[in-house]
Parts: sequence; structure tokens; C-alpha cells
Amino acid sequence: MAGVYTNTKTLWSETQFEILYLSLKKNRPEEEIALIVQDLNRRGHKPHRLVAKARNKVGMAGAGRLAAIIKRIPKRA
Repeated sequence: MAGVYTNTKTLWSETQFEILYLSLKKNRPEEEIALIVQDLNRRGHKPHRLVAKARNKVGMAGAGRLAAIIKRIPKRA
């Protein structure tokens, strides 16, 4: 049963990554992108990895925008 949960969790994260890339490409509002980032962070994806993956998919400009958005997201206490 644990394998099914892990596969589903991984599939959802990959879906979130695709939504993130599309949001960056379509220049969606910062708030939308921040929500996706926060969800991926809760799932264990570190901000620096998000930026690195985005760089590969959407280029330097998109990755730079993502890095700037991540810096503005309040840190959890």
C-alpha cells in the first residue's frame, strides 16, 4: 500500500511542477506561483531545486522570476 501512496504523491508533485512551468511561461500572477511553490515546499521540494528545475524548463528569465518570488514568500516559524 505504501508504494501506491508514494507513486500518487510523486505524480501529484510532477503535475504541480508542470503547472509551475506553465504559470511561469504564461506570466501568471505572482500569488498563483507562490501558492504552487508553497505546496511543493510542503511536499519536501527545496526552493533551490525548484529554481534549478525551472531553469531547465523555462530558461534563465523564468527561473530568475521564480527565485524573486520565492524570496518574497514569508518563512514558516
